Parts: sequence; C-alpha cells; structure tokens
Amino acid sequence: MPGSVVQEWPLGNTGTTSNSAMTVSAASVANVNAADRIIVCVGRLAGASTPTDFGTPTDDDPAGSNAYTLLVEEQQVYNAPFFVSCAVFIATVATGGRRLTVTVTAGAQSGNQFSTLVGAAMECSGVLGGAGTNCLDVSATGTAGTTGMATTTGATDLAIAVAVDRAGTSTITTSSGAGSLNAAGFTKQITMSYDLSPNSDFMVALNPAVPAGSVIGGTYVGYTSTTSGCVVALQGTGPAGLAAATVVEG
Repeated sequence: MPGSVVQEWPLGNTGTTSNSAMTVSAASVANVNAADRIIVCVGRLAGASTPTDFGTPTDDDPAGSNAYTLLVEEQQVYNAPFFVSCAVFIATVATGGRRLTVTVTAGAQSGNQFSTLVGAAMECSGVLGGAGTNCLDVSATGTAGTTGMATTTGATDLAIAVAVDRAGTSTITTSSGAGSLNAAGFTKQITMSYDLSPNSDFMVALNPAVPAGSVIGGTYVGYTSTTSGCVVALQGTGPAGLAAATVVEG
C-alpha cells in the first residue's frame, strides 16, 4: 500500500530589524499518528549571520521532542553580507493521537539589518523509517533561480522542493518551461508572502510519485538574483509512490 502526505500546516512567518533571534511555531491541523514522519521546510532572509543559520526544529511530543535531522540546506549570498537560505528537516513521531506543535528558531544577526524567518510542516506516512538520514534517497541545492537537480534511485520516492525569494514585486511560482518544476511533476503546495523591507516569498512544492531514475528539481519564477532553492527525494515503503496532499496556504 503506498503512503501519503497526511496533512500540511504553515508554521507562520516573522521578521525583525534588531539583533535578536526569531521563532515560528504552530500546531498541526489534526492529530498526528505514531511512526509517521514530520518534514519541516524553512526559509530565511538576513543581513548578516552564519551559513548554518537555522536552529534544529523542536516539538511538544509528550515523550520529549522528536529528534529532527537536517536533510539539506542551501544559501545564496547577495550584496554581501546579505543572504537568503532554505532547509529541510525530518523526524519520526513518537506519540500519536494528539496535535503536534512544531517550532523553529533562527539565530540572532548583527548590524540591526532586516531579517525574516518562515516555515511549514507536513506529516507523511509511508516514508522509510529509521534514524537520521536513512530515508534520504538524493538531494540537491541550486544557484539563484533553481533548486538544483538530482536523479532518484528509489522506486517510491516523495520529492520536495523548497524556494525562498527576496523580492519587492516578484512571486515564486512553479514555472512552465522545459525543465521547470511543473514539467518535473511538482505541484505547489504551500505558499507564503510576508513583508519586511523588502517583500519575500516562500514555496514548498511536492512530486508525490517519483519512479527510480527520475531527474527531480528545476527552475522557478522569482526575483532570481536573490533566491535560494533545494530539493530532496525521500524513499517510500509502498509499491507505487506517495499520494498527493490537500493544499494548505498561509
């Protein structure tokens, strides 16, 4: 039996112009199931900080926070020291039957420059279990305007693409040209726009049924000189790939 994306929810977005850490946090829409996987996707704009800028996510599982593992992280520098970055984390649910609140924190920066943090989470069943990066088939990071490209080896992969954009007028969207996210089977699932000198956009897109040997990733439309993107493929346990989820926007 193939797995499925059970639910998705925005963690929210926040911004500051002071030298302080930022946090986004939100509870799942419905109760989570024990042994399902929680995937957390985050994006960040900042004036000055360190390359590994995201703190490891935590949650309020009664058994203690589930252990989140970083699967991929990407950063693009523009007009140094300003940068945009994105990352994907994963954990296994220990305690089911209740809503799960997921929290992500980004570190303080210097120079009182603008800084933003945005995130989203999803619950998946049918993703290969095990500790750490055991479920990770392949991953890639891109240059500005791309997620990077990778070739899958698993028979039932779930591909996840993440992009964040520093833009005043553009909106990240899956594009329609050859090699684009749409052409590679991705569907935009979660989008957020938020304002803090300038505007920025965040996107999570899914390809829920990727056979072995597929090239995943591609380009997206945005303010391409200041975008950051990455893509991962997670191995499934079912014979026919993962089913698509209900779209949640915030």
